[in-house]
Amino acid sequence: MASVRMTQITALVLKVVAAGHRYGFDVMEACDLPSGTVYPALRRLEKAGLLKSRWEKTSEAYA
Repeated sequence: MASVRMTQITALVLKVVAAGHRYGFDVMEACDLPSGTVYPALRRLEKAGLLKSRWEKTSEAYA
């Protein structure tokens, strides 16, 4: 497991994920942060082994 710098944003993203928010847009809304801040934080957390992600197909997202 890689280490991740625990910034205020990283801690906030982890907090809302722990509270049950599972989708990027839900995390953005709960954190009141833009996608350009949330998604890089999610990627860092995944790279560190603290989260796992799964991308849905575009056709599923718009169904």
